[in-house]
Amino acid sequence: MRLALIVLAAGSSKRFGASDKLTANLSGEPLLAVTLKKYAASSFATRYVVVDPDNAAVKKIASQQNFTIVENRHTSDGLGSSIAAGIRAIESKNFDGVAIALGDMPFVSAKTIQALVEKFQSTPHGSIITPTHGDQRGHPVIFPSQHFDELCNLSGDAGAREIIERNIEYLTTVPVEDRGINRDVDRPGDLY
Repeated sequence: MRLALIVLAAGSSKRFGASDKLTANLSGEPLLAVTLKKYAASSFATRYVVVDPDNAAVKKIASQQNFTIVENRHTSDGLGSSIAAGIRAIESKNFDGVAIALGDMPFVSAKTIQALVEKFQSTPHGSIITPTHGDQRGHPVIFPSQHFDELCNLSGDAGAREIIERNIEYLTTVPVEDRGINRDVDRPGDLY
């Protein structure tokens, strides 16, 4: 099955302070580069990063990691608009599904990402795949193509959570020993 990846990296980083969290130093590299390298190790047919068109630094990082850049000119409309922009970039390319990941989650392990990809490929088409740690669902989430229209119509900050909740009977969880699935970076202290 052909699986695309969309990494969301168009947010404003307001809680991080004066600098952009995606360019913050994490283990000697920009945080976004660390995140993208984890996903580059998995078997996606193609990889996209949704960015703010005015953020040259983030676009440079994505380009250096060989990800295709998708510009979201409506970043003020929230996370949903970035998901929709990413889906519009892939919807005509006959993918069976899409993994949606967050650029500010560099602690997700490459092993977890690959386990989700393998689960998607071995599960009946139609399943939404999400990792769990303990009783909490996390990221990334893989959606089959039948949800592309719904994803393409998202706006606001709710993201795709409402789509998951409306289709909970199609949810397949993958238990992992990876706290990174719920660990994002919002403030400088989150880097440690």
